[in-house]
Amino acid sequence: LASCGDDGVVLVYDQDTATAGANAFSAAATAAFRGGGGGTESWRCRRPLRGHNGDVADIAWSADGSKLVSGGVDNSVMVWSVGGGAGSAPSLLHRLDGHRGLVKGVCWDPAGKFVASQSDDRNVIVWRTSDWKQEAVLSGALKNAVLHENNITLFLRCSWSPCGSALVATNGLKKPNAHVAAMFFRDKGFSESVEFVGHSEPVVCSRFSP
Repeated sequence: LASCGDDGVVLVYDQDTATAGANAFSAAATAAFRGGGGGTESWRCRRPLRGHNGDVADIAWSADGSKLVSGGVDNSVMVWSVGGGAGSAPSLLHRLDGHRGLVKGVCWDPAGKFVASQSDDRNVIVWRTSDWKQEAVLSGALKNAVLHENNITLFLRCSWSPCGSALVATNGLKKPNAHVAAMFFRDKGFSESVEFVGHSEPVVCSRFSP
């Protein structure tokens, strides 16, 4: 389990092996939630991950669970190694700099080839996981976003489709006043997009059904 906060820290938790048998769906755990006692899970913070100089707005796991990516208001994206099981020490692998505004959303490609980050600078950057260089900088309808409204949104959470063929970015704008989510296609080199219209205010989050 991982969490991030306004304290600029990412925390990674491991379940205590002594209580691992009492999972959230066991009868004992259900009784514990109802106040019946017994079966209570115990989680321990493995290590706080410090590196961001400000609030951490979003985190995402790699598909294999070995890495985390985080985005913060210091305009940076950070990639952390968290694999190795309980007791192993997580560490910072890469700091990705390229955004000119607060990073408010990150997501990991299900195929493991890319990480995407979205920022107040009205861009999404697609990063290659092979060398952590930029594969593409996406704007499209995002470049039309009203700067003031863009800056006051708490989150800009993009998402990959379960198969990894499409990436949906938030807070796009089709003039005069149509707020949209923009879908970019992997097989087109992320150069083509379609827009989903319907919201009357900025779109801040997108998620695919599994």
